[in-house]
Amino acid sequence: MRRILCVLAAVAALAVTTPANALTCPMLTDDLADGRSVAVGAIQSDALDIVSADLASGATTVSVVLRVVALPDDPILWLGARWSVGWRIDGVAYSVTARRSAGRSAVYTGGFSHGPAALAVDAPAGTFTWTVDRADLPVLATPGKAFIDLYASTGPFAGNGDAASVMQTYVDQDPACITAA
Repeated sequence: MRRILCVLAAVAALAVTTPANALTCPMLTDDLADGRSVAVGAIQSDALDIVSADLASGATTVSVVLRVVALPDDPILWLGARWSVGWRIDGVAYSVTARRSAGRSAVYTGGFSHGPAALAVDAPAGTFTWTVDRADLPVLATPGKAFIDLYASTGPFAGNGDAASVMQTYVDQDPACITAA
C-alpha cells in the first residue's frame, strides 16, 4: 500500500511540474517498415517510410523536419515521389511538400501551401527540412496560436506510401524539439 501511495505521489508531482503543453520529442513518430504503396503493386521503399517529424516557430520563421528511414538512389524514386507535413491553426490547414522529379537525377523541390518555402534535403540522413517565412502565416500575428493535428505523408509517383499523425499541440514560439529563427 505504501508503495502505491509513493507512486501516486510521484505521478502527482510530475503532473504539477510538467506544463500542460509540454512536448514529446520527436512530436510525431511512426512505425518502421510500413512505407509501401499498395496502389502501385505493393512498392516498398525506405524513402517512403516515415520515422518522425517536428515543427517549431520562432520570431521570423517556422521550421519543419521530416525524417524517413533513408533516401537511397532507389529505382522506385526514379519515377518521382513526394513527402509532406501538415498542421492546422485556427481551423486552417497548412502544409509543406517536397517532390523528387522523375529520372535518375535526384532533383528535389519544396513548397508551402500558403507561399514559398526553403527546402534542405540531407539524403544520407533521410531528412527534409523546410523553412517558412513567418510573414506567410499572418495568423501568427496573434500571440499564443496553437499548431494542431500534425501529420506526415509520403508517396511514390502515384498513390500513397506512408502516413502518420499525432494529436499533440504546439504553441507558437514555445520551446520545441527543433529550432526556428
